Amino acid sequence: MFDYTPYAVVDTETNGIDRNACLPWEVAIWRWSPVLSEWNSWLIQISDYDPTWMTPEAAEINGFHDRWGKEHFPTLNFSREPASRMIDNILRGAILVGSNPGFDADMLTNLGCKGTWSHRMRDVPTLVMGLEGVDYGGLQSVAEHVIGNLDDPRYAPHTAMGDATLTKDIFCAVMETDRG
Repeated sequence: MFDYTPYAVVDTETNGIDRNACLPWEVAIWRWSPVLSEWNSWLIQISDYDPTWMTPEAAEINGFHDRWGKEHFPTLNFSREPASRMIDNILRGAILVGSNPGFDADMLTNLGCKGTWSHRMRDVPTLVMGLEGVDYGGLQSVAEHVIGNLDDPRYAPHTAMGDATLTKDIFCAVMETDRG
């Protein structure tokens, strides 16, 4: 499917959109293993996240009060320091892929990650726009054109794993397309 490039699709759910002040409370990662030719996933919730940091707007969008500490997907719960070390280890040397990977990288840095990932990133909506010559907008709009059916519960919007899975599937669909 891919060459030996280590890709990692990342999505974070945060308490807002301020790149300098916000923190993630949930992180989803899909890591491509070129040796095994397969994807592996992790969903991490920050167990010592202080709910008072959550803005009402962000909580409404990402379902914080309904999901924090209650996720049904196999979730790893760690405090900030062990979570950031684990994330650094998972992402070491990988090219970050996302619907806004620069924002997610900033959130991981705010969490305490050391930035062990590659400085190169792949923004999937921008990649699709460049390949198809049409600006579909954000992740959900791009997905409607590339994936089609978004009723699959794996694609639950505004959840770290849902958005990461959707981004991964769009990325795979685009990368597997023969545009020769």
